[in-house]
Amino acid sequence: MAGGGVVLNRASMANIQDYHGRLTFYVILVAAVAAAGGLLFGYDIGVTGGVEAFDEFQVKFFPDVYEARHSTTTSPYCVYDSQKMQAFTSSLFLAGLFSSLFAAKITQMWGRKMTMTLGSIWFLIGVGLTSGAVQIGMLVVGRLCLGFGIGFVNQVAPLYLSEMAPFNYRGGLNVCFQLCITIGILFAQLINYGMQNVTHGWRISLAVAGGPAIALFIGSILLPESPNSLVERGRPEQARRILEKLRGTPQVDAEFNDIVQGVESSKGIRMREFYVPVLFSSLGTGRKTALINTVVIGAVNVGCTVIAVLAVDRFGRRFLLVEGGIQCCIMMIIVGVVLGVEFSSVSGTILPKPVARGVLAVICLFIAGFAWSWGPLGWLVPSEIQPLETRSAGTAAAVVSNFLWTFVVGQVFLTMLCTMRFGVFLFFAGMLAIMSAFALFFVPETKGLPVERIQVLFARHWFWRKWMGAAAAEDIIAKEAARAAARKGGAAEAAYPAGPGGGPTVARKTPAAGVAGLLERASQFSSGWAPTEQQFIVPGD
Repeated sequence: MAGGGVVLNRASMANIQDYHGRLTFYVILVAAVAAAGGLLFGYDIGVTGGVEAFDEFQVKFFPDVYEARHSTTTSPYCVYDSQKMQAFTSSLFLAGLFSSLFAAKITQMWGRKMTMTLGSIWFLIGVGLTSGAVQIGMLVVGRLCLGFGIGFVNQVAPLYLSEMAPFNYRGGLNVCFQLCITIGILFAQLINYGMQNVTHGWRISLAVAGGPAIALFIGSILLPESPNSLVERGRPEQARRILEKLRGTPQVDAEFNDIVQGVESSKGIRMREFYVPVLFSSLGTGRKTALINTVVIGAVNVGCTVIAVLAVDRFGRRFLLVEGGIQCCIMMIIVGVVLGVEFSSVSGTILPKPVARGVLAVICLFIAGFAWSWGPLGWLVPSEIQPLETRSAGTAAAVVSNFLWTFVVGQVFLTMLCTMRFGVFLFFAGMLAIMSAFALFFVPETKGLPVERIQVLFARHWFWRKWMGAAAAEDIIAKEAARAAARKGGAAEAAYPAGPGGGPTVARKTPAAGVAGLLERASQFSSGWAPTEQQFIVPGD
């Protein structure tokens, strides 16, 4: 019946039960080396703010900032209000935005390995120029080269991980990319702390970034190409051999056929990291204390990203996005209110120590919420929701958007801090509220599904099916029905009427109590249905 649907139990769930294999050491090695690309991004984010706080670095490249820091008349909000410093910081993200546009085409035509190799080469060039800079022009050019490399790596690494990982481990392994970003940030902060009193310590801090770049270069040469890319480029035999090695079994017919069918169908806010030392220094803490605070925040970042690795395939993407967004929003409001009250009631430009410690604790809670939600999932979700024909371009679009807004924030944040003062934190709280609402009502839950089957979620979503077009949505639904019927001999187990927005209803468990239950109820309302490991919906006849 038109608009009807069937719900299949675990034994007959589409063809997911036909996916064989395990989490092999080979997959873990692939994930570790590919996710190490995150070290490049993380280290550069973490090292920049610390190096910018070094006296020697400021005197050489940003003397106006050095003078403002040692002035007794400069507002604490405006110490680092330097367009030149903002341009230096944000130039990396502008270059990353630009290179991401080309990285998508290279990823599609030449494969994932080649893109990672090119990214590591660009990064090595940038490391040489920045660590050896003798004038601001050389420093900026090196920064641009770093951005080119990061644009390539950030575009391809999450996509590569999504294609190589078994579907039931895809979330956790993909989040390893963000985990490596946080590890890179923490490592950079520790290096900065150790180099703060060393002559030319800033050069050493910048040069250490060459380590992960070399590791990625070697790894990208030794790693296999993803089976999806090989099939896309007309090399199915090699693709199957690699898939068998990845899964540790020759029984890969179901997954390989899905990849082939996918190819055939295809033919038809990171200111909180790189400005953290600057922010604490602006609030009156000394250079040493500012760097220690940064290390504390970096450690929280790493620890909570580990939580994301463990939680994303258990609790799902949408729950973490909504909870993390709300937590971050509340923390931003608290920081804004505290700074507004304290700087209007104390003399001078230094926060009292108890207040400074409280602000540090609140920022740590902000980092925690971000680290297990929007930080890692901002890479995971875009890499897994695209069909193969648009996967490279779609992932690139997400990276471009990330770089664009990071560039904008990096370019204007210090000026916003100077002009808006505590209000800048309330502004970002508003943005976080919008993000959380978007995740709640417009992000379908994708945990527990192979990447080649996720498009069915969007075809049945009340909002996205309108953007896809009715014909395209029905075509996706029909193909999924044909696959299920072919594997079940056309038998249907139970029929249910259509759900909200044209999507089917499903047999749902009783929502949990508390906040999780409220989110689950809202989730069911917003999408009409949410597949789990035990059930997957396909249309009826």
